[in-house]
Amino acid sequence: MWISRNEEDKLQNQSRNENIKSVSDLIEEVNRIWKTDLIVNTFTADIARKIMQIPLTSTVHEDFQVWRGEPFDNFSVRSVYKLLQEATLDPIWKISWNYIPTFANIKHKRVVVEARCPRCRQHEEDSNHVLW
Repeated sequence: MWISRNEEDKLQNQSRNENIKSVSDLIEEVNRIWKTDLIVNTFTADIARKIMQIPLTSTVHEDFQVWRGEPFDNFSVRSVYKLLQEATLDPIWKISWNYIPTFANIKHKRVVVEARCPRCRQHEEDSNHVLW
């Protein structure tokens, strides 16, 4: 799915044109423009319009692997988790994604039964409570 994040935009190309195997099959190599006739005759009008709205680079370059989560290019929750564990980003991302080991998170995982803050003993210790 490379057109948008909407479920209805998943490509249903298999029955329409078996010659299209990748996005590059939809691009004129020399002029670096979309193959409009092929797109319009292969996809629904809405998806064709969305495809042709995607800007193309004017220079040709070799393809490169973007997803490095797994050796076989498979996307999975496990591969995302591995990448997040290896991330060298500021730990703020852990807070924004609620990945810090607060008592509330640990309770949710059923490791502990009490999630009350050990310091104030009045509120549940979640990310907001830890920060504020």
